[in-house]
Amino acid sequence: MNEMSFRRYVLYCDYDGTLTGRNGILRKGTEEAVKRFTDAGGLFAMASGRPVKDAAKFPFMINAPSVLQNGALVYDTLHETLLRYEVMHEEIQEILLDLHERVPEAGISLCLLHGRRYAFFFYEPVWPSSYVLTFSDLKDLHDHRIFMNKEFTQASITGTKEMLKEAEEMLDELHPEVSHFVSAPGFVNITAKKATKGQSIRWLKENLYQDRILIVCGDGANDLDMMKEADVSFAMEEGFAKTREAADVILPSDDVSPVVRIQEMIRSGEIEKILQIKRADAA
Repeated sequence: MNEMSFRRYVLYCDYDGTLTGRNGILRKGTEEAVKRFTDAGGLFAMASGRPVKDAAKFPFMINAPSVLQNGALVYDTLHETLLRYEVMHEEIQEILLDLHERVPEAGISLCLLHGRRYAFFFYEPVWPSSYVLTFSDLKDLHDHRIFMNKEFTQASITGTKEMLKEAEEMLDELHPEVSHFVSAPGFVNITAKKATKGQSIRWLKENLYQDRILIVCGDGANDLDMMKEADVSFAMEEGFAKTREAADVILPSDDVSPVVRIQEMIRSGEIEKILQIKRADAA
């Protein structure tokens, strides 16, 4: 079968829980499907909570700027360049102190713009030891020198469902100036207010992709707002309920890569039909 051109399309996928299953293993056919997509002119990149250091480690071709750290960064992997970023400054110290006072048993960590991480407290049942080892030594949350004149992309809170619920209620009550969301079981991430995947997808549409059809695929609460910004959006069947509701299409959470299924829908003309319906509804 002759391969069709994908030059009109750009595809942004979440990684954990979307391209991988709940077991952390890459879904069947992902690498081959991404290669077919990019070889045929499509642009493919990540919309992930992962940091910049992971951007070059994904096991497939990325030929467009990726959305990283849950939208805090837009990073051009090919040229190793930051195109957009939203950061927090010294004010994050007060937020983390308030969190520790409200939920003292929760784990807390912090990531700087250029990748260095600080860990203040660990919640080991959630935090794998391999992840903990990527951090510098434990730091004192009260040490103002850690926070002075620095730019932070993301803070992470780890703990039980009850701990994280308490943490999110506190953030809503005392710190509406930041965004927060569950990014994975046992994790709540805190970013600057404009640092979301949806904000970065909107920026990409406005600045790079006016002439492309932008497709997104995700599964988590942190993928919700990018569903609303994309031309066509896909959510995984086992994903966050509100993200599924916001998506145009729900895909099975089996061992078949969503990239494979999205390509099939482009070839069959189903993507174009979805776009026609959405345009008619907006008219």
